[in-house]
Amino acid sequence: MSRAGAMETALGGLVVAALPIFVSMPWWAIPLVVLGGVLMLAFAAHLRWAEPESAADSARLESEGIAVRARIAEAEDLPDVGVLHRIALDVRADGLNPFEATHVCSNAVCQDAVARHRRGQPASLPVLVSPAAGEWMVSHRRV
Repeated sequence: MSRAGAMETALGGLVVAALPIFVSMPWWAIPLVVLGGVLMLAFAAHLRWAEPESAADSARLESEGIAVRARIAEAEDLPDVGVLHRIALDVRADGLNPFEATHVCSNAVCQDAVARHRRGQPASLPVLVSPAAGEWMVSHRRV
């Protein structure tokens, strides 16, 4: 979730926590509503400060990783989620043990690649692999 999403969650938590001020409710509902708002604020704080860790991991992988093109082996739509695909990738490169990976995404780069795959055209995605750390990621910026 983005920082904007964390802000929206925080605002929602404040609204829920302040609800007893504006709405008449039984005495026992007030602590439950306030607790719900406080939990939303705690969740928003977690989203806000947990995100840089994944950004740091991405930056490290971009600097240390090996750039390869991963062939799309299979793609399926995830129902009831909007435009979201589960993409099976076949990752192969010189000096790298081949492996299969699953990427779930709704990014336009992935949507275009899935469309090419479904038309029977060769389709691949840019992937960064760190063999030493055993990590990989699809790099939507490298097309």
